Amino acid sequence: MRIFVFAPFGVHPPRSAGHIAVHAPLQLYAEHGNQVDLVTVGLRNFERRLPLSFQVEVHPGFREHRLVSPVRLAMQALRRTTRLPPIRLSDDLKRWMARPLVAELAQADVVQIESPWAYAFVREHFDGPICFVSHNVECDLHEPALLAHGGTALVDAARQAEGRAWRESELVLVYHRDEERRMRALYGDPTGECRIQPVGADVDALTPATNTERERARNELELPEGCIALFAGSAHAPNLEAVRFLEGLGPIAQQNGVFLLVAGSVTTAPRDFRGGTTTGPLPSLDACFQAADIALNPMFAGSGMNQKVAQFLSRALPVLSTPFGARGFEVGNEYGVIVANREEYGASLVALAADSERRRTLATNARSYAVAQLSWNHIAKDRLTGFERLLTTKV
Repeated sequence: MRIFVFAPFGVHPPRSAGHIAVHAPLQLYAEHGNQVDLVTVGLRNFERRLPLSFQVEVHPGFREHRLVSPVRLAMQALRRTTRLPPIRLSDDLKRWMARPLVAELAQADVVQIESPWAYAFVREHFDGPICFVSHNVECDLHEPALLAHGGTALVDAARQAEGRAWRESELVLVYHRDEERRMRALYGDPTGECRIQPVGADVDALTPATNTERERARNELELPEGCIALFAGSAHAPNLEAVRFLEGLGPIAQQNGVFLLVAGSVTTAPRDFRGGTTTGPLPSLDACFQAADIALNPMFAGSGMNQKVAQFLSRALPVLSTPFGARGFEVGNEYGVIVANREEYGASLVALAADSERRRTLATNARSYAVAQLSWNHIAKDRLTGFERLLTTKV
């Protein structure tokens, strides 16, 4: 198949969960023999390039076409609107996308859009099936920024664009049932098929730690004896809230032989707190994953789906999550995901830390769940099957 994909931001190389969620399935599409053309816009902060459009071959059969407008970059910098969703992306694509590439788009078999903003452009230039991958309810997520920069008129324009992509796409993929319910409440029922598909992980790369790896990692990180409970994340507001919550649990953890390891750029530097420590930014979190006995996911707000949960499960780490943090994942002992609310979280952590036999069972179940349902390869194959079904239906 020839598959065109539109994303509102540069993707290669992937450096965050959002990039990985786009990049990983596309590379696997190509590895399964399909031609993938990814169209993205803008420059990323670390990219030291002239503000000109460019193309890169990510993998044999997988190209990223980056559309860059010097004028748009300058306007965003002056107006400080880089945090706004690109709700006018379809208009920008009309101006920036070269005619030969538009002609290639018309010859595609399927188009996948990674946000609703490119839908109008794609529908105008492509008469085949469109798959809308909904990473968030965008208008809910960005409503404060939209109101601040354009008032209710900008919110209405965004809702119109998102609603059209939701209602008219032949296939819509959402991460979890809550988002599907919210989209239906906002925009009505879609005319195409809507499916729940969780975010994935590279289960071949993210493997359980051996005893040797665990011992070496604990020595490297200078961790104490006992049960190590890991929270990992970036400097994102819901993650910062989670860290404050865990620091509040530190005394309980310390009294019961649990050590809290907070890893990643969610904190700016290493520091100790009662019952735990933070690492600050690290080049790799592998040692933290290898050292841990339990993964923690005390999330109370945010959007989309926690990709780190899929990564924890791939590493055979039992996950103790709040209900909000577990959205989109199967929960229960058979999946390695235990759910506890804010009030019960500390007691659940202590009980899990004290029961090594249960942790071993949960670890096995976590890995099995990840391999069977959360691998990017499984997700990519499932999507490709859906695309083939769309093409068969069209014929």
